[in-house]
Amino acid sequence: MRKPAPPSVAAPVPSPAIPTPAASAGTGTGQPGANAAKPGPAALARKSRVGKMVKPDKKAPAAFEPGPPEAPPPAPPPPFDAQAVAEKLDLWRLDGSKGQHLRLSKDDEYIDLSGDDFTRLMKRNGVRTKPADGEVLSDADQLKDCLQESRRVDFAMVNLAGFKRGIYRISGAVLMVKKSPRLITPKAGEWSFIRALIERMLATEAGAATLSQVTLFHAWMKACINPERKSGLALILAGPRDCGKSVLQHLIITPLLGGRNADPGPHMFGDTDFNAELFGSEHLQMEDPAPKNKFSKEAFAEKIKGIVANNTQRFHPKGRDAVTLAPKWHLSISVNDDPETMKIIPEFREDVADKLLLLRVQRPQDGDGFALPADHERGAFRERIALELPAYAAFLEAMEVPEAYHGKRFGVKAWQNPTLATRLFDDSPTGRLLALIDGCSLWDKEIRAGLDKGCGTFAELRTELEVDITYGDEAKGLFKFYRIEHLLGKLLSAHPDRIEHPRLTSGPHKGSYLWKILPRDAGG
Repeated sequence: MRKPAPPSVAAPVPSPAIPTPAASAGTGTGQPGANAAKPGPAALARKSRVGKMVKPDKKAPAAFEPGPPEAPPPAPPPPFDAQAVAEKLDLWRLDGSKGQHLRLSKDDEYIDLSGDDFTRLMKRNGVRTKPADGEVLSDADQLKDCLQESRRVDFAMVNLAGFKRGIYRISGAVLMVKKSPRLITPKAGEWSFIRALIERMLATEAGAATLSQVTLFHAWMKACINPERKSGLALILAGPRDCGKSVLQHLIITPLLGGRNADPGPHMFGDTDFNAELFGSEHLQMEDPAPKNKFSKEAFAEKIKGIVANNTQRFHPKGRDAVTLAPKWHLSISVNDDPETMKIIPEFREDVADKLLLLRVQRPQDGDGFALPADHERGAFRERIALELPAYAAFLEAMEVPEAYHGKRFGVKAWQNPTLATRLFDDSPTGRLLALIDGCSLWDKEIRAGLDKGCGTFAELRTELEVDITYGDEAKGLFKFYRIEHLLGKLLSAHPDRIEHPRLTSGPHKGSYLWKILPRDAGG
């Protein structure tokens, strides 16, 4: 099973060195003599001669006949080595008021020990739980002192996205991760069912001169399972209802990322500041997100950027101080492709578009009998996909991403389906502004005397649109909620072929910036 490498900000804590006999003699805790054995009365009364008096006959004097030498007293047992026992059993102490202990189980995960659990573990491993005659501490007591001094962790997490089970030092604190992700081991084989499913759901529109959505999905998936990458592009799957978007998320993406997913919606929509549940899952999965009335597309875009681009994240559990961790997250969002639902997708300004992969999903029905399962067929459908996942993982591992699809930063190129991107832009405030500009041919109007046509300040452009006989009322309605200078800035980023922001180099307004509208065919 492949194990993901921990992020560079978190280094595993090396096991403490076992003390030398000279340092641990007597106690095993570095304090010689606490439990040192004292000579008993038998040792002080050892006989100097061993044998018997023998008289060969009545007339001969008795003579001493030596017997076998007395056996030496048994050597005292070696001092109890608490450090060696702690390392053998992989025992740790969780710092805090309760002083909880933990050990590595047969299932290769750390588990909590109650007081009774700890006592039974000591008995099974021959560790005395009561002091011997003349001793102050039992072996178990010495072991607890050792754990408190040299094998203490500051906090423990059941899961941490992208981390295997182990002990890590992060930001000066010692962190225990109890469980590893359940990664699928790649194995060459047949994955025709998964291949057909992906190819039918992500088939590229006929006649579209664009990149293959299927290859883009494979490249994104390959980048996600690469243990050397910390994060990847946010994947947005948009399509009609019941087209299988969640099938890709639940049955393919989540298992390949380690079998753990969580919904980041409440945190990303600002409903809560607590985000602890997200740190245990590699796959942050949103399905048909439904934000509340105060939803801000700009704030949502910033949350996506933070997940995709930031190497570290603020971990804030309830009742505890926040700390900085470095989870390995991959975000996928599935939405219906109706105009109302797609409003959640951020506008594709440059600093957002380079972090998104937007794919259009279709229902996988093309006349050859391949379709999504009915309710009674879902169990077999899941099992068939699960059986082929090792082979699909092997394909991804060996895949060479074509140059046209490769992205240096995230392993795959940021891309947005042209049909969806056009629809999203047309429905956005920026798209509505461009439609108003084109409707009244603003590039052909002399807005300020002495300047080129279509050139003026944002206030002058706004006035020109609002006084237009045909489009004036629509323009007033748009600018009631959106500032034109902000929309012009977004338009400049999305369509630099339609707008410029030049700086005047002469005249009474030298040094000031104006906006210049270009005709529809200015870009060729």
